[in-house]
Amino acid sequence: MSFKKEWLRPELRVLTRNGPGVLFSFEEICRVELDEAVAGQKVHIFEPGEIVIQSDFTLVRAINCEGTLISNAHNYPSWEETLEALSQPFSQDETLIGLNFRERILRTNRPLPAWPYHLIEVYLDMYWSKRELESKVYGYLEEGKRAWQRIDEFCGTTDHILLCTLVNLETSRILARAIFSTLKVITKEIWW
Repeated sequence: MSFKKEWLRPELRVLTRNGPGVLFSFEEICRVELDEAVAGQKVHIFEPGEIVIQSDFTLVRAINCEGTLISNAHNYPSWEETLEALSQPFSQDETLIGLNFRERILRTNRPLPAWPYHLIEVYLDMYWSKRELESKVYGYLEEGKRAWQRIDEFCGTTDHILLCTLVNLETSRILARAIFSTLKVITKEIWW
């Protein structure tokens, strides 16, 4: 499930593959009123695992010790809950990366490789994928910036919600973020 039932509140903002909107019904199916109409309709129905809470706090799971083979990401309503999830027991081959886009900082549960810049591409809240996603590592900021310029190619190429972020592991800073849905770029921010 994309989020806990205790996070539900009136007018909860969510992300869907059709773009952002407001969740107004949550049972076995979820009804979301999108910000912009898709196929002439503003209200769409989704499975619980197809919607993601709209948040500035994300936990990324990487499934090897180098932190490059990405498993999934999960949004949390607060940084405190993200840090709590980051501190939970984890397996020996799992690396967790907490991303705070509000303050543009990150935390990890273990040291990551010597490469300072990582470009992370990951599906939000998807436990399966058509392809494995991998974070790419770069030794210099200019290389990372060039890689970041190519993320626009993702627009319209996924039927999931895709998060791309460029991070500097040496300074624990987030340098850029973009979120793509099937139909649009939901957000794109650069902080370098």
